[in-house]
Amino acid sequence: MAETNVTEAVNGDQSLTSSNYQNWKVYMQNFLSNLNLWDIINGTESEPDAADQKYHTWVMKNEMALNAVKTSCRPEMVLHLQGITSAKTAWDQLASLQSPASSSAEEKGESKEIQHGDDDRPDALPETEDSFSGEPEYIRFRPFYKALIKGDWETAKETIEDDPGALTAKITHAGETALHVAILSAKLNTVKELLKLLPPEALEAKSNPGNPAISFAASLGITEIAKLVVEKNNGVLRIINQYGRIPLVAAVLNGKEDMVRYLYSVTPEEELDPDTSKNGATFLTGAITAEMYDIALDALELYPNLAISEDLFGKTAIAELARKSSAFPSGSRFGFWQKWLYSSCVQPGFSEDLITAIANSFPGISTPRIRSPESTSGELCTDVKSSPGIMIPLPNVRSPIRSRSRRISEEIIFLSKSSGSRFGSWMQHLYSSCLFVVPGVKDIQKKKIKHAEVLILLKVVCSAIGLLAVEELKDGKIDDAIHLTATNGNIEVFMELLDANPCLVYSISSSKRTLYHQAVMSRQVNIFNFISSMGQRDSRATALDDDQNNLLHFAGVLPSPSQLDKISGAALQMQRALQWFQEVEKIVQSKFKEFVNKDGITPAQLFTKEHKALKKDGEAWMKETANACMLVSALIATVMFAAAFTVPGGNVESTGTPFFLKTTAFTIFIVSDAISLFASCTSILMFFAILTARYAEQDFLKSLPKKLIIGLASLFISIAAMMAAFGATLVIVLQNRVTWVSIPVTLLATVPVALFGFLQFPLFIDIVRSTYGTGIFTWQKANLKNNK
Repeated sequence: MAETNVTEAVNGDQSLTSSNYQNWKVYMQNFLSNLNLWDIINGTESEPDAADQKYHTWVMKNEMALNAVKTSCRPEMVLHLQGITSAKTAWDQLASLQSPASSSAEEKGESKEIQHGDDDRPDALPETEDSFSGEPEYIRFRPFYKALIKGDWETAKETIEDDPGALTAKITHAGETALHVAILSAKLNTVKELLKLLPPEALEAKSNPGNPAISFAASLGITEIAKLVVEKNNGVLRIINQYGRIPLVAAVLNGKEDMVRYLYSVTPEEELDPDTSKNGATFLTGAITAEMYDIALDALELYPNLAISEDLFGKTAIAELARKSSAFPSGSRFGFWQKWLYSSCVQPGFSEDLITAIANSFPGISTPRIRSPESTSGELCTDVKSSPGIMIPLPNVRSPIRSRSRRISEEIIFLSKSSGSRFGSWMQHLYSSCLFVVPGVKDIQKKKIKHAEVLILLKVVCSAIGLLAVEELKDGKIDDAIHLTATNGNIEVFMELLDANPCLVYSISSSKRTLYHQAVMSRQVNIFNFISSMGQRDSRATALDDDQNNLLHFAGVLPSPSQLDKISGAALQMQRALQWFQEVEKIVQSKFKEFVNKDGITPAQLFTKEHKALKKDGEAWMKETANACMLVSALIATVMFAAAFTVPGGNVESTGTPFFLKTTAFTIFIVSDAISLFASCTSILMFFAILTARYAEQDFLKSLPKKLIIGLASLFISIAAMMAAFGATLVIVLQNRVTWVSIPVTLLATVPVALFGFLQFPLFIDIVRSTYGTGIFTWQKANLKNNK
């Protein structure tokens, strides 16, 4: 909702350019304040610890604020925000780009002598004045600039012929050359013509902030232009921008996959060496964020030490993997049909053992792998024929990506698990057909391939972590990563980290919270079950954090909105909260059940306080559901009661006996009528009981869900029986007349039943499963199975 509002609000004159910062600032401050996001920008609401219960809320607000800032910027201004994940940092970055002169002039309300109009560019920097005219040098190039952004090459060419210096001059107040402007305007033909005239070394020119033209092409993802520039001078691949990033890194941070794949194939591999710069580590984390796992694996084959290196933002590969729960099988939410397709998407022999074998085949983390070049940049042909290109020998230029992981993932096809049989062969052909016919099947196949790639990547990264000493683990922020994993519920990363170094299970956060604390507070059932099944749970359940909260206190904390949204209905959310509290209560020692924290609050008191609003919402949800369903039940009961005394076909006047008493259709009618009446009355009573309940906390655990289950089941039966009675009535009335009409009409009568089932059955199943199912806590069963 916020994204839509931002887009609508800033599509006009309020978009940030390099000359309207003060107006934009006031506008955005008001806009963000209305959305309750200004505290994120001004730093009042700082980023909490990842273990804090408010962390998820802060992340959501930060993303909304960052999106608002980015959406309100012109494309050339967005370039300065690449790779920034903090809304406050983005705001400060934009503020730092403004020149003191222009800012003070706007603040005083002074009108500028020079109105930039269309030539607003990134970075309003101090202007270079012409020594003769006293005005900024770039002003005389305004017609040239406008011709470039419009793609009017004839006009631009005339300017160059009249003034050859315009070709390499800085024609904007940000110090950009004609090539910069043409690339930012995405004018391919103009770029081609400029490259024919430009000397190769001119391609390395930077704007005032320090951005080469190739960096703009990389950030915008214009692959055709990047190819032209690289073919003219491949030395630009090494040039860093104002943030110290090579073009390849600029592309991956902006998620431009086609551009990344091209630049990765031509960038000298030593540019990714973690011993010389942080570009390699930044490229790796950026590739993980953009879900380009095959490229990330290929980079790790080249420099295994990237797995444990920090990037330009202080992040590591394992931290990025820990954040991306949705990238792993456990974080993917599929429907029934999608689950079946996913489970059938199997490569013969593709298993955990195979993934491990692939990961183990990667080189060690100490020596980088240097490969023989399969192609060099000298083999590249160029369209730029007017001047020779600079071709610096790059012996370690990458050939097109072809890593072990890529070869394996490409072989994943839709096959039956019993592919050796005739049935398996038939299923193989069926799946192959589904790829082209059934919507969404190909997406599931791609998802399966992504999962295979990320699991291999995870094992490679964790194998490097397993060789680290204790001090190196601290320096690599591995403790933070595993706590982040526990918070996000990323069970695959969690298990691999513990497999690499079992001692990480004793990891404690800066606020003295254990992994057990994190799992319970974040309601990550997979992490909770895994830790509980490891044994020594009693010792882990006794730990206290800085605020003297024990494990049961964390079970009393209200879960994050992202966790609540996974459960339908406030009443079921309250039920799940009670189930968590009771489960943790079984684990902790008796003395901790009444243990008070620093605020003097027991776990039970904290639970009541935290869930007060949810309890009220659950009560309202239950009553609204009961009211709506009871109305339908009452209508059905009324109709069915009346139908029992107005039987179809009429009665014999002398005896009052129905004319069709002895027919099968009449028997079906009367039985269906009785069932529908009794079921609807039962449903009314159950929903009435829900309306008059006391709504204590414990009522949400069993009492209220049980009544709702009986009420919904009775209502469903009454509707089905009512439709059966209706069909029988049609048969009785139309017999010996238009008999064929009764068949389609009876079939149509099933539509309401089917519709009700389609809409309400998932909720009904959720309630039954949550109340009477096996439950989500499986660690006890796992331990029992292992002990047998």
